[in-house]
Amino acid sequence: MTTVTVSPEVLVWAREQVALTQVDAAESIGVPPERLQRFERGVEDPTLSALDSMARVYKRPLAFFFLRQPPEGTELPSDFRLRTVDGAPAALSRHLIIAIRQVKSWQSMIGTLREHDESVLPQGELPNASIDDDTDDVGAAARGLLNITEAQQLVWTSHETALAAWRSAVESLGVLVFALTISRDIARGFSVAGNGGPPTIALARESEQARIFTLLHEFAHLMMRSGAICTEFEDASPRGLVERFCNRVAASTLMPRSLVETWIAREFARVPRTWQSADLIRLASALHVSVPAIAIRLEELELAAPGLYDAWMQRPVPPFVKERTGGGGPSSWPGVRLSERGEGFSRAIFRAWTNRLISTADAARAMSMPPKYVSFIENSLSRKRERLGY
Repeated sequence: MTTVTVSPEVLVWAREQVALTQVDAAESIGVPPERLQRFERGVEDPTLSALDSMARVYKRPLAFFFLRQPPEGTELPSDFRLRTVDGAPAALSRHLIIAIRQVKSWQSMIGTLREHDESVLPQGELPNASIDDDTDDVGAAARGLLNITEAQQLVWTSHETALAAWRSAVESLGVLVFALTISRDIARGFSVAGNGGPPTIALARESEQARIFTLLHEFAHLMMRSGAICTEFEDASPRGLVERFCNRVAASTLMPRSLVETWIAREFARVPRTWQSADLIRLASALHVSVPAIAIRLEELELAAPGLYDAWMQRPVPPFVKERTGGGGPSSWPGVRLSERGEGFSRAIFRAWTNRLISTADAARAMSMPPKYVSFIENSLSRKRERLGY
């Protein structure tokens, strides 16, 4: 039986990076916990078969385990989750850690390509923001930079179009935006600044309106020159105050006073004294945001009496009503890859392939699609724009 001498520190680090206990890891690898403990203490060398199983379970290439020490530059974004969506304490799960690692590898890939050819992903300059800034001023600056007008926002015909337009606007500044399948119960999204690549945002699996708000929330984190793991809850702690700031910036970007007042003037003779549920739903639908988000914004703008948000959240909900969490998107298989990776990443890979920085096989691996589809990336993205009309 062939055994392999490896660094115990690397084994421990690799397991901890996917948030597995020794017992859980041993079960997945197929060895007794006591034996895995001996591997990690350096008392016994693992067999090649056991090492291969570790590579599968820890989501690492086999060659990784021959490093002499754990790699540097693998820090996770700051965890701003105050609690998970269901009220439980926030904890770094295996799924979230793997998702962050995957996103950082994509980010690093584009960073490396840009070192050879900056044209693969032109970089814009994001505004600087700090927690002491006026959130309406920051939101106005962000909206101006993203170049989405109030008239455009009011004529979008679907939430899918709205999400695609906001996402494309953020990506036009050289920000990578990924749409992942991680549950919103783990995190609404996260952002990564630095890491040797362009600023990056990842969105969890939920409704288009919720994803739009999370996109702008994470964009606010990037304007503060920091990355974060977020669920968008607030409290009086330093972390909670940062979340509050990012929430307010996202709200002012998506729902500026002038836009809200324009819609109200068009629909009503005067500002409603009491907002009916049907009117809240119509306004939220017109601006492509969630009803809770518009309720909070109306209170902030003093266009509704305090308590509107609480009243909405406490309303009885019919048992058959369930929030849609799919987030929309194409059903065709290559389209799913393009939707997940986003325009920024997909076009960067296509340009790198066109400029012969990478081979067809490399581009296909980066996009997780068969090589025959690589040449169609640009046309597929253009057809999506035509279909959605943004």
